[in-house]
Amino acid sequence: MNKKFITFISLLLLIFIFLGVFTSISFAEDDNRSYSIPFANIHIYIQENGSIHIVETINYVFYGTYNGVTRDIPFKSNEKIENLKVSTSGAYSKFESYDENGEKRIRVYLYSNSEKTKPVTDKKVNVTYEYDFINVVKLYNDGATLHYTLWGDGWDVDLGKLNAYIHLNNKSGVKYWLNPSELILNSKWDINTLEVTTDRLYSGNLFELRMIIPKDYFTNSTYALIFNEDGIAAFENSQKEYEDGVKFFSSFYEILALVMLGLCFIPVIIYIVYGREPKIQYQGIYERELPTDDSPAIVNALYRGNVGSVNMDAFKASVLSLVNKKYLKMENFENSDTSSDENSMNPTITFSSDLNFSNLSSSEKSAFKTLKLFADRNEKLDLEVFKNDMKEEIVAKKFRDYYNSWCKEVEDEAKKNISKFFDSTGSDYGGFLALGGLILSGIIIMAWFFSFLPFTYVESFSYILPAMIFLIFVSVMIIIIPNHILGRWTVEGREASKKWLNFRKYLNDFSLIKEYPPSSIEIWDQYLVYGTALGLTKVVKKNMEKLIPKENLDSMDSYCFYSYGGTSLMFSSFDTGISTASASDSNSGGGSGGFGGGSGGGGGGAF
Repeated sequence: MNKKFITFISLLLLIFIFLGVFTSISFAEDDNRSYSIPFANIHIYIQENGSIHIVETINYVFYGTYNGVTRDIPFKSNEKIENLKVSTSGAYSKFESYDENGEKRIRVYLYSNSEKTKPVTDKKVNVTYEYDFINVVKLYNDGATLHYTLWGDGWDVDLGKLNAYIHLNNKSGVKYWLNPSELILNSKWDINTLEVTTDRLYSGNLFELRMIIPKDYFTNSTYALIFNEDGIAAFENSQKEYEDGVKFFSSFYEILALVMLGLCFIPVIIYIVYGREPKIQYQGIYERELPTDDSPAIVNALYRGNVGSVNMDAFKASVLSLVNKKYLKMENFENSDTSSDENSMNPTITFSSDLNFSNLSSSEKSAFKTLKLFADRNEKLDLEVFKNDMKEEIVAKKFRDYYNSWCKEVEDEAKKNISKFFDSTGSDYGGFLALGGLILSGIIIMAWFFSFLPFTYVESFSYILPAMIFLIFVSVMIIIIPNHILGRWTVEGREASKKWLNFRKYLNDFSLIKEYPPSSIEIWDQYLVYGTALGLTKVVKKNMEKLIPKENLDSMDSYCFYSYGGTSLMFSSFDTGISTASASDSNSGGGSGGFGGGSGGGGGGAF
């Protein structure tokens, strides 16, 4: 698979994953304020007439100024909420309520003064909601059921702890379930009151009560729903299906975490099978002559970074090679004062179009034609003008398009013989693995964000997060590392690669050059050209200045071009053009799941 395609798709996926994580974070409306709900106390009184009386006390801690809080209580079409009362401690208040889209919506305004003119600031406030819920209990021939959500999934912030008290006149024959059971810290009967304390309830999670009550508990059924059929078995079966779902997804999440961790170790297997390099006879320590007669662009494509891909160093090296071979000549480099108003005195490149181009590689010919497109009618390229032009969007995009075309030509040329030097099988498999890892991670994140994953509160779900982070890290590393890490050289390619690596080592080590200098001064021009292709332009120039007399340096075309205004203007112009074009492009244009369905619940926030 093409490394650039994998990188492009993977970057899109990383952006997708980042946005998924970023948008799933709950922010306060104002950066300078926040609030929390450390605990809530809920009392449920199951009445003998079939109604339930609810008393909710929610503890708010405000940091900054708030006008009040909201509470939304959903109810079904046959249910009613009556006798609503709201009271507060720690603040003065007033409230308003209305029914909308199957919810009782309550808005409580909080004040710090008795005149009710100043909102609360940095306060701890308890808000108590008291109401009767009608037609929530279902009365069947074989018993009664209560399915009630003690804490809903519509809250804006987490709940530190829920204390729930379910009061009955008689607990005899009562069966109950609390879902999810994993969140229960304590559950016990105190005479006829079921007392429950939960662990932290995260925003988006809900906690529910399912209860079976003997039919004779209710002395009348005025405020209960009556069904002339048996219903207890179906109710118990619903609970069993829920518990089976918890078990299934608990195992599923464990397996999914193990699969993701397993994917992280597949690159090791890929390396062992496809990435280990063949043994070669070559044992050289350094190379001071060019190891092969390849053009600088092909050397960059094969032995610098990803095998088969070129970067800007290849284009710059090709330009230096054209200077060294006299196809590009320099004018006015002794007068490269950029403050001069005379364009004629600016550093200028002239094009020698009358020379024999058969001596050039295809990449050098293409580089010559690309540069010449920006020359004036006299086949001269004023470098000051060129640099300024690269700041213009139209010209910059034109240069980038030509440069990209040049890169593709070089890469196509390299691919013609690349199989003789390099086996990309392991790298291709690694690319597919990285792409798959990022896709899988993205799916999990978005499924969690949109609450498609049920039972996310179970302990095994927490294993997925570290496994996913590790998988994303491994996938990104596969994308970043050069493809020859998981791929491997052929015997011929390995020997050439080692030689070019040793040549780069030689150029980069002044002590080696000093001890084993090149056989002639002309070779230094080649060093500068191929050092640029290998990313060592400045190092080679520095070593040249240490070892070669000044008068000899000034006779070397490629050195003069680099040192007296050539690359400082032209090469920075290349970079400016690419960055200008890219900048122009950029300027254009928690789920609970698995259960629920009971009465009550809902959520709330602050404003």
